[in-house]
Amino acid sequence: MTPKKIAIISTCLDRGGAENALLNLLKTVERERYAPTVFSLRPIGSLGDEIKALGIETASANLIGRMNLMGGIKSIKRWLSVTRPDLIQGWMYHGNLSGSIGSRRHPVIWSIHSFPNAAALCATTTKLAVTLSRKISHSHSRAIIYCSRHALDLHTRLGFQSEIVEFIPNGIDTKRFTNSPSLKSDARRQFGIHPQNLAVGMAARYHPVKGHADFVRAAAQIAQSRANVQFLLCGRGVTPENEPLKAAIQKTGMAERFRLVGEQADMCAFYAALDILASSSVSEAFPLSLCEASCMGVPCVATDAGDSAEIIGNPDLIVPCSDPTRLAEKIVWLLDLDSESRSQLGQNARTRVEEQFSVLRMAAGYADVWERVLFAARRAA
Repeated sequence: MTPKKIAIISTCLDRGGAENALLNLLKTVERERYAPTVFSLRPIGSLGDEIKALGIETASANLIGRMNLMGGIKSIKRWLSVTRPDLIQGWMYHGNLSGSIGSRRHPVIWSIHSFPNAAALCATTTKLAVTLSRKISHSHSRAIIYCSRHALDLHTRLGFQSEIVEFIPNGIDTKRFTNSPSLKSDARRQFGIHPQNLAVGMAARYHPVKGHADFVRAAAQIAQSRANVQFLLCGRGVTPENEPLKAAIQKTGMAERFRLVGEQADMCAFYAALDILASSSVSEAFPLSLCEASCMGVPCVATDAGDSAEIIGNPDLIVPCSDPTRLAEKIVWLLDLDSESRSQLGQNARTRVEEQFSVLRMAAGYADVWERVLFAARRAA
């Protein structure tokens, strides 16, 4: 059987939740059935080499700065004329739009990974992409896949196509995210965590919707009453060179308790160094970091953003958005538990991820949608 050609058009290939979900899918998809290729509107980012290492052709429109959608569409048309796919899979708003507008000859499926309930915090181009997507979703997409139930509900209320929608949560390789005492001790040395201290972490790119300021405020409250706690933050832009973040941390008067380690290729080591992971987002779809940390057996506290509560599965570990005091209180509650109780919470979290959020389930879901859309396209031809 000749594999079906799946052209995946993504907004970018930087390291982030939606992009990591794409990488997980590409690692797992049945190559005997599907031959994926990947096109990035922005320059090929840090995940590009990992995708190429899978033997998957990768190309880019190399758009820089404000998203020039028309320029990207021209590049996509040229790319599609060479690759001649059986189906186009969009990835994120601009990838979805470009795939739909760039080709009228191929069936197009959208994949939405955002929850735009914080419009004031979104870039102008993203707002325009949401508006345009809503208008053309009924005529330009054969199906829309959402990684988040909350995102599905919100987009439907906004007027997106609701006839052919699918909820397929992002998945992770549960075998990869496995903790051990030796990994934990090595990771804590790597990130400068004192052997007698507890580590509270945050894993997110630097963006207003991620709520870094709220995390820092919560950390400051914790640090005032807990001398044995350090704070470890990673993500794109989360470095000592980030002046706004650096200033917020210095304002706490306890900057020595914080570690800003930037983007991490090896997230297993980052999670292994932690005793607790916190998510302070004001807007989310499906935060993959909660899945990954949970799979490592790290208890998580999160704001009630997107599908965070569904991932964690424990209402006692969910707090309102934009409430650093409640976030601090819940983290302190976890810190005050004995290590055995925290370990049990972590094991429960891992079991939940293994059962509900594996990449195998995600890949099977996408394959099912692809087959149904391809079948419908053959019948209509």
